[in-house]
Amino acid sequence: MHPPSRLSDVIRRHKERLDVSSASDLERQAVTGAVDLSVPPKGMIYNWCLIALRNHVDGVVTLHVVGQTDDTRWIVTSDVRALASDTTRVSTENSSYVLGPEMRKEPGPLTSDSVARAIVAWGYDERFDLGIGGADGLDDDDLG
Repeated sequence: MHPPSRLSDVIRRHKERLDVSSASDLERQAVTGAVDLSVPPKGMIYNWCLIALRNHVDGVVTLHVVGQTDDTRWIVTSDVRALASDTTRVSTENSSYVLGPEMRKEPGPLTSDSVARAIVAWGYDERFDLGIGGADGLDDDDLG
């Protein structure tokens, strides 16, 4: 099974367990701060947005950058640890990135597909029985 065309439909059915949407202003402010510039960036992310995965079962919220790399692949980063106040850099649990222009519109199907694949790879699909399905073609590099 492949990720549904509308991740929002799946999440809406299970929002009491896992909610995925754009990060709120408060969530964004909570990670805005100094980014360690001594860590070399893994790459650049363009056309990005900051999303929140709200795990209501465990009471955990994680923020992730979703965007395109230089070779136009869509990626979802690991947990954001710090977002520079000028939004030019981000530090995540596993990497550091330079950020290009932020997405100017609501995330579309390619963004949703990337998030759905990350949800499957991180085990949320199975744990919460979301019914998203397999993550065919997903490799570790897609998960920042």
